[in-house]
Amino acid sequence: MIYPEGDRTAPPSGRMPEGGYFFDTIVRQAEIDDDNLNPEDNLEEFGLVSDDDLDHFKRSCLEAEKSGRGIVATFGGMAFGDIAMVPAPDLKYPKGIRDITEWYISTMTRADYIHEVFEKQSEIALKNLVKIYDAVGNLPDAVFICGTDFGTQTSQFCSTDSYEDMYAPYYRKITTWIHENTMRKTFKHSCGAVEPFMPHFIDSGFDIINPVQCLADGMEPAHLKNTYGKSLTFWGEGVDTQKTPLIGTGSIIKSAEEFPLSYRQAMDALEKNGASYLTGIVFQYPRKLEKLFFSALSKSDRTESIGILNNFFELLSQPHIRFKECRMSLIEFMIQLRCFTEDQGDANGRSLSENLLRDVMLHEDRLSLLSWVAKPLMDYLISRRIDLACMLLADTRMPVKEIAVKSGYNDVNYFGKVFKKQMGYSPREFRFKS
Repeated sequence: MIYPEGDRTAPPSGRMPEGGYFFDTIVRQAEIDDDNLNPEDNLEEFGLVSDDDLDHFKRSCLEAEKSGRGIVATFGGMAFGDIAMVPAPDLKYPKGIRDITEWYISTMTRADYIHEVFEKQSEIALKNLVKIYDAVGNLPDAVFICGTDFGTQTSQFCSTDSYEDMYAPYYRKITTWIHENTMRKTFKHSCGAVEPFMPHFIDSGFDIINPVQCLADGMEPAHLKNTYGKSLTFWGEGVDTQKTPLIGTGSIIKSAEEFPLSYRQAMDALEKNGASYLTGIVFQYPRKLEKLFFSALSKSDRTESIGILNNFFELLSQPHIRFKECRMSLIEFMIQLRCFTEDQGDANGRSLSENLLRDVMLHEDRLSLLSWVAKPLMDYLISRRIDLACMLLADTRMPVKEIAVKSGYNDVNYFGKVFKKQMGYSPREFRFKS
């Protein structure tokens, strides 16, 4: 048994079955008196965030920012009808409607009561969002809104019309405030066969949907990505976690290649054209680390710059990273580094960027990474240079030699060879045809 706040004088709120690993909630529902139902009874667990919690959120966000990774925050208070919350396992003597079956029935038979609960809950949540924003600003990249499940394995808990009437208005209040006042993305969890809800999740202002239960009816990954991928990020492994740990490899899965073929296909479908993230498997480019790095460079703090760059490449060296997902971002980072430091050199003529890379790359496990990025980086640079040259040849009367220099080539003959290899014509032939 578990007891609310560890108080054994109160009725237990959870029971672990023999041989189990998780606690099942014990429903502690008094007889419902409809004539005296008070929405405040179902709001007992919701209140204004405390100063201690605000301090905790701020410390946690500042600490997480040092990692350079994205920050996903759960602030609480926005779970409208989340069935894990309805029985209130943390309250000693919960009042109101606390029986799970009774709650679901009440969304139809006591709809006015549920609306009143949600209305007051959303008012509290909006006040808390203001206080939390004052404490943490835009440090979180995404915020978890709600874990209310709308799907079973084969169907839905309610119709989309019921969703629009009962839940969507309150979700929109929350997501609208977040999008209008912060830079955060909004994260919605729902297990099960929720494909019919996807357009409604989008209209409700959600940016991220989790967990993508691919074996539930209608949740075929390629369909989800092709139909909704421009509006939603699908965050979740796309893996049947109900069966994989039991009948899978029998060992810890360390890379995507170790998953059964069907799951790798699900990942590939969800990763197509970017925008969907598979937690723990697909590399998420550390934009905040990049920002910290260039901030250190601007202050000429070499020690901090090297430390951050080391952290950056440590992320890339993790065994689960699949480099194809971050290649272009890394190439862009290298180009920014080159441009940022091109005027800063040492007595040997090496740029600051070259020296920084030498300091962090002279490790055997990173040499392959350096060779991996070198060719696409050069290809990208050549492409950018030739694009500029084509524009100048077509739109100006500038001499070819001057165009070569502006495009990054001091040797006009070498420029001519590179241009012809890329375009199939010499610079003069290209200008004539243009």
